[in-house]
Amino acid sequence: MQLIFRMLLLGVALIVSAPTLEAQSLADRLKAKAKERMDQRTDQALDKAVDRADQAVTCVVTDRACIEKAEKEGQAVRVTDRSGKVVEERAAADPARARTGDVATARPGEGAWSNYDFVPGARVLFAEDFTRDRVGNFPQRLELLNGNMEVVEWQGRRWLRSTGSSAFKLSLPETLPERFTIEFDLTLPWIRMAFYSDEFQDAGGVPMYSSPSAVVQLSGIEAGIWRAGGAAQSAVDPRILMPNLNDEYENSFLSKPLRVRMQVDGRYVKLYLNEHRISNMPNADFGRRNHVIFEFGDNSNGGDPYPPLITDISVNAGGMDLYDALAADGRVATRGILFDTGSDRLRPESTPTLREIVDMLNEHADLSLTIEGHTDDVGNAAANQTLSEKRAAAVKAYLVAQGIAAARLESQGLGSTKPAVAGTTPEARQQNRRVELVKR
Repeated sequence: MQLIFRMLLLGVALIVSAPTLEAQSLADRLKAKAKERMDQRTDQALDKAVDRADQAVTCVVTDRACIEKAEKEGQAVRVTDRSGKVVEERAAADPARARTGDVATARPGEGAWSNYDFVPGARVLFAEDFTRDRVGNFPQRLELLNGNMEVVEWQGRRWLRSTGSSAFKLSLPETLPERFTIEFDLTLPWIRMAFYSDEFQDAGGVPMYSSPSAVVQLSGIEAGIWRAGGAAQSAVDPRILMPNLNDEYENSFLSKPLRVRMQVDGRYVKLYLNEHRISNMPNADFGRRNHVIFEFGDNSNGGDPYPPLITDISVNAGGMDLYDALAADGRVATRGILFDTGSDRLRPESTPTLREIVDMLNEHADLSLTIEGHTDDVGNAAANQTLSEKRAAAVKAYLVAQGIAAARLESQGLGSTKPAVAGTTPEARQQNRRVELVKR
């Protein structure tokens, strides 16, 4: 009888639980379907923002002739390693603009880059590209404050995707110093995103992510710096500087990836989108905490989500004047001399640092330098050695082209044999990728 009674109880339990299990299964399927729809919508929005990338010319990273030919013809370039993995995507440019140097194909000092004056800080406080995080997870090194965010993979890179209104905190090993820089890549959303360094305020247990100090706000119609309480602002409509944004926003609520850079010196703050300086505020009073908070609005349209992406976040502490650092230590590492991926071609973002070196050498005629190229420990050691030699030689060639006597300069490549700091963290590797100037 007991056995029969137990079997009856088990049958009842199964009957009762069946709808629940079915409901759970349905909920899981709906959740998976919603995520799939979100992924499709994100891909569609980004594909529209970079629709010309489908016609991209694919070049191996070592094939400079292929890359330069495509760029001169105004075609998009998909750069891959030898195995075919995409390492960089370069948007198509109008050939006429490419010849005038107004796009990323320009050399240092050409076109719009001639007035570009951003110099990254010399010491890396934080660096993250999410390559160590699992796709679908929230990044381990960030703190989620609000909403939903997850790591996704797009065009061979890892990005943090913001779904709806959300916010996260980036913790630093120390309080932001008097001089520092912040950089990241962003698919600029039509609806506002912002970042600042201060304590977020709490109203009755509900977090209100607003800062009592200056805030950087970025959107499709207005981008710049706002002082606390809206006391003053320095902002522009980004579509005026980059007319192609109009087309991108007509097709989606996102732009193609743009590089956002901020340079802070005391109360003075400058803000850049790609090569364009969009804010220049001498009294911004940006906060000084041991963290930076990023907020994203709900970037949706007609119920369809267009979640923005962010990656390659870097926070650097500012450094001394180049000559002062050389006089004090006999050598100085520069973070502002940048090269194309796997190449010795100087990027136009190097303009201000190269200009500073030229000015220093002109002002101090007795100064001679050894230019050292250094890489991180990623990749083949022999290839890194060769690349570092070519990059150091490229810097020397540029300086000589600016009128500096070749006899005052030597170049030397050291690959990854002389790291600035030990370790394999993103910060360590970024710190180790550098050009150093050594007083002879």
